[in-house]
Amino acid sequence: MLDVLGKDRLEVTATDDENPVEALAAQRADDPFAESVGPGTADQTAPVPTLVLTGTVGAGKSIVAAEITDVLAAFKVPNAAIDLDTLVWQWPSTSTWNNDLMFENLVSLWPSYQAHGATHLILARVL
Repeated sequence: MLDVLGKDRLEVTATDDENPVEALAAQRADDPFAESVGPGTADQTAPVPTLVLTGTVGAGKSIVAAEITDVLAAFKVPNAAIDLDTLVWQWPSTSTWNNDLMFENLVSLWPSYQAHGATHLILARVL
């Protein structure tokens, strides 16, 4: 059985001779929550299913985020990944670790991703 991020938790049971990715894709095709997306269809007030990856410098957070986006794409789950460290490169700092800048940038970026169809968000950030 596979569990995949979704508006609701999706579960797919595949037999030994059945490809679970194809089985899930078929299920999502009939999923009433898998509505069409595109410019103008995003609900800016809806909660966003988000996965936050944290760890030390060089732990592989960005690589894992990239792999997760590929897996979600295989399941036809619209998603975006952002390495939050890239949103804080500024001097002088305006807060500890430039957290204020990170949140301001994330708030301004998400609507663009959402307008282009993303429904799930993967974030990577150093601890």
